[in-house]
Amino acid sequence: MILSSAVLSSLYSRKGTSTPLVTILGLVFGAMSFFLAREGMQKYSSSKATENKELWKEILVQNHFRFMLPNKVRPTEDTISGMEIVTYSLQPEENTIFKFAYTKDKILSELSTRSEVAVLDDVCMSFMQSLRRDIPTIREVSRKSIKLGDSPGKQLVAEYTRRQVKFLVRAYVIDKQLFVQLIGGVGMTEEHPNAIKFFESFKILDSDS
Repeated sequence: MILSSAVLSSLYSRKGTSTPLVTILGLVFGAMSFFLAREGMQKYSSSKATENKELWKEILVQNHFRFMLPNKVRPTEDTISGMEIVTYSLQPEENTIFKFAYTKDKILSELSTRSEVAVLDDVCMSFMQSLRRDIPTIREVSRKSIKLGDSPGKQLVAEYTRRQVKFLVRAYVIDKQLFVQLIGGVGMTEEHPNAIKFFESFKILDSDS
């Protein structure tokens, strides 16, 4: 989806969204508030059906990287100021959501003025802003530095206590390209089998793989 100049102006005018990257990440994360607003979510335990190993499908992108989701899904594309981001979104159950997003090209303009760590903090900021816009009581539980191989990353955990929902977000800058993984659900934790499988399934492939 390529946004019109009017929509772009509206997005940029929002508090805290000052770069194309932050704005486009707001689109990636924008559906979270609708997920949280579902009535009855608290009645469900976390992600039982997706623990079935047979449901998980590997997604291979241009022989460059791969990851797994508990079903096949078509990606969507968004473009802002020439920056393109591809997103795979899946809600296999009422109480579980997965997202995997990546920039199609290297984020050279962002990295020309800011460090990789600062860009990763932008991802965390954009996620929390997107949620708090509609649900101010969302709480950031933790944020820490992580790595995928030698590439820097950040992990953020956020919680909506009213629905007993937790979100886990991991973002990496790998060879100047941005990758984001998100999983959320009732009772979600870092130790949940779905979180472990989803996060560990992301692999950058060698050129001769």
